Amino acid sequence: MKTIIFVAFLSIAFSASADDSPFRFGAHVGGGSYKASEQDGPSDRASGMAFGIVGTYDFGPGSRVLANVSRSGYKTEASDVQVGQKASETEVSLSYQTRWRILRSVKPWVGVGMGYVKSGYKQRYRLASPGSNFAVPLEDRNDKGALALVNLNWELDSDSSWSPGLQIQGGKSFSGKHNYVRAGVYFLY
Repeated sequence: MKTIIFVAFLSIAFSASADDSPFRFGAHVGGGSYKASEQDGPSDRASGMAFGIVGTYDFGPGSRVLANVSRSGYKTEASDVQVGQKASETEVSLSYQTRWRILRSVKPWVGVGMGYVKSGYKQRYRLASPGSNFAVPLEDRNDKGALALVNLNWELDSDSSWSPGLQIQGGKSFSGKHNYVRAGVYFLY
């Protein structure tokens, strides 16, 4: 899977290097608030970092497709009820976006899409009783599934071939086990 994603990114990158190409590509980094539903009890909402690659394909002056491949990680704390764990997630997503003109110089891209997320939960535990420091270990687990996405991107006009941008994205799994809100910056070439 990693090889397929890497080859797809390289093919988009090489085709995007041509002048006036509808393809653009780049990298993104950001932070988010994550929540995972647990079979062994609830887990607290946690914050973490995300990084990855991004690509766009313009269909016309006001519509495009946005592709994201990202990796994120976060850690939750345990209590006698809540599960503590280290989580890592890999997400592949595709969104359709349209450009909205709010003001003359403010024209964000607004979109909806679908994604696929694979999550790994390791070093899982819960505390034995309230106020206790004795950890009850739980089995590591993995989860995967489809996500529904909403996103808002705003790119700054630039005289160079690079365009910096801001992104806010929310995702919720169809199973209801996973959701997040993430914000970050990206650079498109």
